[in-house]
Amino acid sequence: MNLSDFICLEAALRAAAIAQFAVAILNLFLVRIMKWKPDLDRAPLLIREVFHIHVIFISITLSIFAVLTWRFVHEIASAANPLAIWLATAIGTFWIARSV
Repeated sequence: MNLSDFICLEAALRAAAIAQFAVAILNLFLVRIMKWKPDLDRAPLLIREVFHIHVIFISITLSIFAVLTWRFVHEIASAANPLAIWLATAIGTFWIARSV
């Protein structure tokens, strides 16, 4: 991999980290944005509580992914060690599963 490809990959990874963090923040306001409050109010208490915990859990998970991607961008871009490869694969698998 030449230097310009490496720099482009690092820039793409940094953009992905920013996007993940943005989605983490946006996820916290999804009920308001999608106007789901009336539907949630009609749901049983247990379902509402599980929904709110899920929202928080996903936001925390995405924030962790964003921080790890930002912090280890060089290692991920260069595939410097198996842990960086595993991390990139795990985050990619999460996003594939999440988008289906």
